[in-house]
Amino acid sequence: MIHWPVADLRGVYIIWYRDVLRFWRNRPRLISSLGQPVLFLLVFGTGLSASSRGAVRGTSAEHEATSTSSTRAWSRWPSSSPASSQP
Repeated sequence: MIHWPVADLRGVYIIWYRDVLRFWRNRPRLISSLGQPVLFLLVFGTGLSASSRGAVRGTSAEHEATSTSSTRAWSRWPSSSPASSQP
């Protein structure tokens, strides 16, 4: 187990506190750090919502019909396991 001297932890705290004060006093940096995620959410959210609207067109009955027919088609393929290749 590592025992950290209190002086080392105090030094880390002082450097952290200095950086936090600089961050809070720099208003453009503060505003941009809060505004950038909001901007990305708006830009990507509108883009993703537009693309997802086009993806949901069919009904669940159509989905079931296509998924079962594709499952049947895949089940007709011979399996590639070594057990099925032996007579």
